[in-house]
Amino acid sequence: MELGDSTIEVAWHKACKYLKSQVHASTFEQWFGNIIPLRINDNEFILGVSDDFFADWLRNNFGDILQEALVFAADGEQLTFSLETGHFKEEAEEDRMKMSSQCSYSPAAPAPNCNSRHTFNNFVVGEENRYAHAAAQASAVTSGLYNPLYIYGGTGTGKTHLLQAVAHAVHEREASARIRYVTCEEFLNQYVDSLRGKSHSEFRNSMRNVDYLLVDDVHQLANKDNLQEEFFNTFNSLYNLNKQIILTSDKQPGEIAGLEARLISRFESGLTTQITP
Repeated sequence: MELGDSTIEVAWHKACKYLKSQVHASTFEQWFGNIIPLRINDNEFILGVSDDFFADWLRNNFGDILQEALVFAADGEQLTFSLETGHFKEEAEEDRMKMSSQCSYSPAAPAPNCNSRHTFNNFVVGEENRYAHAAAQASAVTSGLYNPLYIYGGTGTGKTHLLQAVAHAVHEREASARIRYVTCEEFLNQYVDSLRGKSHSEFRNSMRNVDYLLVDDVHQLANKDNLQEEFFNTFNSLYNLNKQIILTSDKQPGEIAGLEARLISRFESGLTTQITP
């Protein structure tokens, strides 16, 4: 079946209406809002997506509902779909091109509290980390695309490097962006100091009035009830404003003993990706 561009757009619009009725609005925006309908050949709907990582995640997690939506759009005709990478919405493409040129060298001024060597340009990409690398780069270009982005893996696998690479890329692209990189231990120490010094509102503002909150080693929240309460409220404040949150840990959220169920739910609500040795 060969269709014109306008017919393809109409079919995709109908499919999107179905998807919006089946998934939460934030899920739709995150996973379906950036898909580009390309063409229909022999009952196969070809959809454009940004990269292999996005395509693999879409197939594995939303393949069934996407198939249902396309059949709905085709009034019951059994359309299949395939994903073609290298396609971006116009704004995302412009941002990605800017970042690509910026990531070819280290930023002139490092992002606050970050090692100047921890850039995307200095990160060695392999089979063990390519998904995490792609997701981190995408988050540096489009805030809130994967929110939160949760990267987990053992010590020395590059989690901190990726986290700080995001900070450098965002800082280089937009110097006015408010970026906050902290380890969980630093978050704890600053929280305790704010209580002792009766400066809790200042601490709260420093963590919540940001565009990017990047927190290393969130497994250290375990068994610290007051700290988990503070982190939960900080997370919600930023998430509701669609500010980017990126977290790293040595474990998946559900494997962190002593972590409240509501935090586990928040951490698992975005994209979780692993780095292996």
